[in-house]
Amino acid sequence: LGVNLMSNGAPWSITTLIGALEKQGFDVRPDGRYAMTDGDGGILFTLSTNVTLGADTTSRLTLLLDVPCVAPARDGFGQMVACAKALVARLDATVVDDGDQPLMDEALAGINGQVLEFYQEMEAADIPAGSPRAMRLFS
Repeated sequence: LGVNLMSNGAPWSITTLIGALEKQGFDVRPDGRYAMTDGDGGILFTLSTNVTLGADTTSRLTLLLDVPCVAPARDGFGQMVACAKALVARLDATVVDDGDQPLMDEALAGINGQVLEFYQEMEAADIPAGSPRAMRLFS
């Protein structure tokens, strides 16, 4: 599940962006992705700059939540949205969907409801999200 940030102005310099992402709490990964950890060694969500390694700028970031692999108690979606909103303020950006349409709070609340329903379905199927069984199946 992903949400995107689109620059409201000029593309962001990757060098400047890396500093802002690290200040936000992201860990830099060798593959060019950034991970927000849960404090216990797990990953809540990741962020992609949507450009190849070595690129100088980007105008779009994507935050990605691997829903089956994050326990509901971690509130991965809520934390991802909070992070996106913090980055919006820091980077002068807009939260958008895959079609570049702004995602308003009402739409994000609806998505959160769908995530909670999915967690209930996983629990009913005896595959709780974030459990070792879910990790084997969905990783």
